[in-house]
Amino acid sequence: MWQQIKDDMNLMVLLIQELLAVSDEKDQLFIANDIAGTEVVFKREQELLSKLTSVENRYQSIIQNVRKRYGMDETCSFVEAIMLVRPAQMKELIDLSNAIVRFSEKLKQRNERSRKVMNKAKSFIDFNINVLAQTVASDTYAPQGQEGTAVRKRAMFDQTI
Repeated sequence: MWQQIKDDMNLMVLLIQELLAVSDEKDQLFIANDIAGTEVVFKREQELLSKLTSVENRYQSIIQNVRKRYGMDETCSFVEAIMLVRPAQMKELIDLSNAIVRFSEKLKQRNERSRKVMNKAKSFIDFNINVLAQTVASDTYAPQGQEGTAVRKRAMFDQTI
């Protein structure tokens, strides 16, 4: 049982590390406006997330069994459970738990960065579409979230065919 938990935690760390690498690759594709490349990366990211979800569900099921077996409360954290039971791999399990938290935090930061890069790429594309469509706007650029001084006379996709 503890070995299975350890194996699942190791697998979660590897999957999160792969997601970090995919996140970097995704950012580079956003910057390069490589739509075809992003499709492949998004597919790989979805596969990794699916695997991670599967491993996480199996891991949570085993933890539930540990709690039941040792008569622990449902709110008892994994580290608290380890401290109460003290399995042979206690240090390894705590180190893996810390690694999962650390890599998950990095992934959260990278996802936030990717969201910002994607929004900037979207804004760039919107700007170019408006230029091509001759949409009338302010003479000055306004940062995202702020309005320009002029009111648009027409916007993209407002025209009838």
